[in-house]
Amino acid sequence: TPEAKEQMNINKSNSMIEYYDKLSYEERVNRDLKGFINHNKRAISYTKYLIKYHLKDIKFGTEGSFMKILVQCGINFIFQYYNTLEHTNFRNLYNYNIQTENDYVCPFHRWDFLIQTKSTNIFVDIDGSIHDPLQNNYYKTTLIGRKISISEIEKFYDLKRIYQTDGLPAYIIKCYNDKLDMNTLVINVYDENDTMFLDDFLKLINN
Repeated sequence: TPEAKEQMNINKSNSMIEYYDKLSYEERVNRDLKGFINHNKRAISYTKYLIKYHLKDIKFGTEGSFMKILVQCGINFIFQYYNTLEHTNFRNLYNYNIQTENDYVCPFHRWDFLIQTKSTNIFVDIDGSIHDPLQNNYYKTTLIGRKISISEIEKFYDLKRIYQTDGLPAYIIKCYNDKLDMNTLVINVYDENDTMFLDDFLKLINN
């Protein structure tokens, strides 16, 4: 029954949580980091594959639209790439996970894009409607069976990004209407007052 399946999933989740609870913070970080480094290696190959064979068929919503724009502009990028350096103050700032209700918060973030320019790499996330507080005020059940609002979850993850950049420039493409165009607003992760339109952002990273 649906109820039995839900209970089974909760039991499995609880078993995973119990396993991770026995690991030290350092062991969890190392375990995550190893997996994310392997993911990044695959992301490089996967991006090349998408561009070479499936660019016309790429969907991925606004991420797919942005990918096609980058290719048209001749801008190099990797799709869905993790940062790999733990910020020195991250553990002090984020020592409680609102989804699992334990003291481990992963210090790494999977960015939608790692853009490779002549002078530096740049992390970019595209924030669609799920990030909009006016549209995400509904609830979901966490791994431990607790109800929590999507708004609270997204805010928790979004605010951490400033500490998950590996010291690189990072920007958020604010696409709350889920429609990407050249007038879509782009915000500097380090300074929310530093904003520009997507058209200007493309000129910035293509210099």
